[in-house]
Amino acid sequence: MRTRSFVVAAVLMLFCTVGSPAGQVIQSLNEDQSPGNFFWALDSIGWYWTPGADVELTGIQTQLATAVNINNDFTFTTGIYTDRPAAGGTLIDSFTWNGTDFVEGPWLGGSFDAPIQLTGGTEYFVGMVGWAQAFTGNSGAGVNWVADPLGDPAENLGAGSSYSSQSVGDSFDLQLSPDGLGTTDQPIMRFIAVPEPGSLGLLALGALLAASRRRG
Repeated sequence: MRTRSFVVAAVLMLFCTVGSPAGQVIQSLNEDQSPGNFFWALDSIGWYWTPGADVELTGIQTQLATAVNINNDFTFTTGIYTDRPAAGGTLIDSFTWNGTDFVEGPWLGGSFDAPIQLTGGTEYFVGMVGWAQAFTGNSGAGVNWVADPLGDPAENLGAGSSYSSQSVGDSFDLQLSPDGLGTTDQPIMRFIAVPEPGSLGLLALGALLAASRRRG
C-alpha cells in the first residue's frame, strides 16, 4: 500500500512540475548561432510568427550580443499581438525582462502572467521594445539576430521580414527588409509552452515505472 501511495504521489508531483508556467520549448530558431556583435540604434524589433498547432504559450526567450560597447542592463518588453499595431493589431499580452538576467545558459526572457491560448495556423506578431533607453550614439544594447544571414544557414521567423518603429514604442510601422534577406530577419529565439497532454502522459508513465522499480 505504501508503494502504491508513493507512486501516485510521484506522478502527481511530475504533473505539477512539467505543467508549470516554465513549460517546454516548442520551437527554437538559430540556437546554434550567436548574435551579431553590434548594438541596435532603434527602439524595437519584431517578426510575424505562425504556430504550427494550437498552443498555450507561456514565454518567449532570446539572446543578446555582448561586447565592450554594449550594455544590456536594461528592462525590455516582449509582447505578442494579433498583428502589428501599425496594421491595426492589438496586444494580446506582454512581459518585461532584464538583459542581464539569464534564464538558462545564454537565454534571456520571461513568462506571461498566464498561458496564452494561440490557434495553430494563425499568424501573430512578436515584438520586442526597449533598445532606445540604452542607445548613446556609440554604444547601446546588443542585437538578438544572427551576424551574417547570407553566409550562415540561418532560419527566418514567419514571413521573413522584420519590423521596427520609426519612433520610440511599439507601433512597428517600419519594414526593415521586404525581401527577408536583411541582417535583422533571423532572430535567435525560442518559444515556451505548456507541454502537450501526450508528453505529460509519457513522462508520467516513465516516472511510475521508475518509482515501481525503486520500491521493488
